[in-house]
Amino acid sequence: MSGKKLGRKKLIWIYVFLVPITAVFIMFYLVPILTVFVTSLTKWDGFNAPDFIGIDNFRRLFGLQSFRISLRNLAGWGLLAAVVHVGFGVLVAFIIFKAPKGARLVKIVYMIPSVISVAAWTLIYKFIFDDSFGIVNSFIRLFIPDFSVNWFYESPYAFWSVTFVWLFYAVTVTLVVLSDLLAIPKELHEAAYMDGAKEWQVALKINLPLCRNSIGTSVIVSVTARIAMYEAIALTTRGGAPETIR
Repeated sequence: MSGKKLGRKKLIWIYVFLVPITAVFIMFYLVPILTVFVTSLTKWDGFNAPDFIGIDNFRRLFGLQSFRISLRNLAGWGLLAAVVHVGFGVLVAFIIFKAPKGARLVKIVYMIPSVISVAAWTLIYKFIFDDSFGIVNSFIRLFIPDFSVNWFYESPYAFWSVTFVWLFYAVTVTLVVLSDLLAIPKELHEAAYMDGAKEWQVALKINLPLCRNSIGTSVIVSVTARIAMYEAIALTTRGGAPETIR
């Protein structure tokens, strides 16, 4: 069989395997996205025929103060996710990669939240920050007996309380970066040490640049996850009072 015929045969099989996933993408992603966009330009209750009203829905939406505050909060969470969340995950990955004493125990403890659902993890934090019997307020009352703050329901505390629910939960980032670290050839490290490089120089000038793709991917995934962070907000603040960053 000639190379050209073999190439065509492989190409046919590629198209055959692409058909199911393409159909799934069109039915469950593309069509709903287009439907949402089209209906956003109409007045529709879901039962009667939609009436086209143009961008009136968007005018009303951007006119709401609560929506503008939510965009500002989202921007703040995006910045914290890209810098602190990803940074912490990368730091833990670099520490685990060096395999210090007790690294295995740290890895197990650090990975435990990954087996807990978001809802359960959020409720744990809700009890931690509870005004009546939460650990945080109970500790503060040891020094300030009359201290009372509803962390998830008062501004500006609600923003930071919700932030702590996910900020240091960077297991995914750690795993992605750690996989890149483990893929670095040992010869590069050995050559660097032979040239007199120190640990911090190897980490900053070899490991970090070689992990830039996984770190970039982690930033995108982390920032995107903030947009879909409905469960944590709904279960803690119950959509509480408008929150501002201060």
